[in-house]
Amino acid sequence: PQSCKINQGDVIKVNFGFINGQKFTTRNAMPDGFTPVDFDITYEFGDTSKIKNSLQMRIDGTTGVVDQYNLVARRRSSDNVPDVGIRIENLGGGVANIPFQNGILPVDPSGHGTVNM
Repeated sequence: PQSCKINQGDVIKVNFGFINGQKFTTRNAMPDGFTPVDFDITYEFGDTSKIKNSLQMRIDGTTGVVDQYNLVARRRSSDNVPDVGIRIENLGGGVANIPFQNGILPVDPSGHGTVNM
């Protein structure tokens, strides 16, 4: 089987900083004044010279999804309805909004590289 290492085996953590709850004013929009945070995901799949299929990396959300592009980050305690979500975009080109269900990112045929999000 093919070996694979994402971010050298470290957990991918993204610091969004403090966002005041009053900044959430428009549904399906970023909080007022928020600057999107970009980060890199590095990958190493080892020797890919004998693999005839293209390699892909998939993003899945485990907290729940509102739709294919919005991952639930928080639910209201009163009724468990999602009220804050996260959307991932590929800043390096290609797919703009990355879906969490079947969120497939193409990877370099060499088997190693970086995806900027």
